Amino acid sequence: MRPAGHKLPDLFKAYMRDEHRTDEWKKKVPLRWNKYIQYAGEDTDISSYSRDDARAYRDALELPDAKGLRVKSSTVDRHIKQIAAIWNKGLRELGVTTRNPFESIRATPLDDSDQREVFTPEEFKELLLACIAQGDDIRSLYALMIVTGARNSEAVGLRRCDVFLDVPVPHIAIEPWGPHKLKTKNSRRTVPLHPKVLPLMQAQMNATEGGVALFPRYSDGVEAKPDADSFSGAINKWLASVFGNRDRTAYSSRHTVKDLLRNANIPDDRQRAITGHGSQSQADTYGHGRALELKRDDLFMALSCLG
Repeated sequence: MRPAGHKLPDLFKAYMRDEHRTDEWKKKVPLRWNKYIQYAGEDTDISSYSRDDARAYRDALELPDAKGLRVKSSTVDRHIKQIAAIWNKGLRELGVTTRNPFESIRATPLDDSDQREVFTPEEFKELLLACIAQGDDIRSLYALMIVTGARNSEAVGLRRCDVFLDVPVPHIAIEPWGPHKLKTKNSRRTVPLHPKVLPLMQAQMNATEGGVALFPRYSDGVEAKPDADSFSGAINKWLASVFGNRDRTAYSSRHTVKDLLRNANIPDDRQRAITGHGSQSQADTYGHGRALELKRDDLFMALSCLG
C-alpha cells in the first residue's frame, strides 16, 4: 500500500522522531539530506520514487567536479548509507509499506581507496627528533602521537589530569569529557609514554600550570570540542615541508605505530589495548584491561627504532 501525499521532506521529519544524537551528528546528517533534497526535489512524492531514481542520485554523486576530481567510493557509500537509513525509518514511522529504493545501492567500485602512507622506521626516528628539537606545543603534541599511536582528536583533547609522569610507568589516560567524545567504547584506555617524550610532556605541564587543557591552543578541556582539524592542518603543512609532498599526514603516525606493533609480532588483542581499535573478540571486554607494565613492554619493543 502506498498512501498518496507523503513528500520526501516528510521522511526526514519522521526519521528525526526520538533521535537523541550529538550536536555534531545533528549538523552532519541534515547537510547530507539537504544535498539529496536539492537533487531530488522537495515536492517529490515518495510513492513515485523508484530505484532508478536512487541510482541516478548515486551516479550524480560520482560525477567529477569542475576541477575533474571525483568523490571517493567510500564517501559515496557513506552518503548513500545515511540516505537509506532515513528512508528506512521514515517509511516505518509513516506506515508506508514500500521497499526502500536505496536498499543495496552502492557506489561504483573503483580502486580509489586511500593508501595509508606510513613512515619508515628511520623517518619515524628523524621525525621524533625534529619534534623534540623544535619543542613547541604543536611539535610536542605530534611527538606524543608518534610514541602512543593516539588519534589526532584523542591527543588534542588531553587534559592535564590525563597525564601521569611521576609514577612507575609514565602514561596518558585517554578519556571522554564534555563535548569530547571518543570514537569507540574501546578507545578509552591508558598508553605508556616513551622516555624520549617525557621532557616535552613535563615542559608542557609546566607551561599550562593552573589550566585544564594540556594543549590549550586547540582545546579548553571543559566546554568546547577540541579543534583537531586545525592541529591536523598545521602538522600536515609541516610534514609537507619536511617530506616535500603531501603523502604523509598527521594520521600517518597512528598507522606507523600500528605497522610497528604488527611487525614486532604483538598479538592483535595486545595491539588493540594500545591503539584503542574496536574489539574483535568478546573476550577482549573482560576484566580491567592489560596492565601498564605489559603495554609498556609491547609498545617499547615496537618502537625500538626510536632508540
